[in-house]
Amino acid sequence: EPANAIVMDIVIPDIDGNELIQWLAKAGCSAPIILISGYGGKYISMTETLGKFQKLNILVSLAKPVSLDLLEIMLKKALPKT
Repeated sequence: EPANAIVMDIVIPDIDGNELIQWLAKAGCSAPIILISGYGGKYISMTETLGKFQKLNILVSLAKPVSLDLLEIMLKKALPKT
């Protein structure tokens, strides 16, 4: 079943965040994506650009440490209204 939203760190074990972005694009992912990284700057910007180029729904990029209040706001934007 398709995800309603994806929250992903871009530095993860066994796969690079950019590789995961490409995999999501090939899989036809339409879920809003929230990118998180402690590597901010150009690295997270590059991943966001790649995702948008691949026509993914990149909602926001957040730098660590992530404010839980901001994450909650972004999740509310990402999730369908019930």
